[in-house]
Amino acid sequence: MAIDLRLPRPSTEAEQAAFYKDLGRAARRRGLRWGGDWARSNETWAAWDLGWDPGHIEARSLCLSMRRS
Repeated sequence: MAIDLRLPRPSTEAEQAAFYKDLGRAARRRGLRWGGDWARSNETWAAWDLGWDPGHIEARSLCLSMRRS
């Protein structure tokens, strides 16, 4: 189970980066997998020290159990 969250436009990159960093902290506290932790990054988010898809969160344990089935 995964979702991608985005701030409504218009918003600055700085506002988006702050939102994604807060999202990442909240996701980690709840044991969720967060795309901002991914080692691979892209030009936009690398400048903010964020991984490939910082708006992405998923229920890791659920995803792993589904893959095994």
